[in-house]
Amino acid sequence: MSSTVGRFVDNCVICRTSKGRSDAIQAQLHLVQKPMDAFQVIHMDITEKLGSPDNQQYVIVTIDALSKYVLLYFSSNKNAFSTLAALKRTVHLFYTPT
Repeated sequence: MSSTVGRFVDNCVICRTSKGRSDAIQAQLHLVQKPMDAFQVIHMDITEKLGSPDNQQYVIVTIDALSKYVLLYFSSNKNAFSTLAALKRTVHLFYTPT
């Protein structure tokens, strides 16, 4: 899959002109086994909101691996305490991931 994506990007004029080389080391891709239950495996990430008028400038995104259900938590910072608070809210809504 990585080689297919690489060939596509190499042959895409827009891709080649709009993004410079990063020289980043590519991680090895591997298949992940699909979980048996909802919220057994979750993915989390933090991103900045665009044009936030209030102090809540970060969004902590939580996604269930099975159902792809998305939860968004707004935060004024992106430290470990905010991330843990979002994880705790997710666990309280559903249950502990296994």
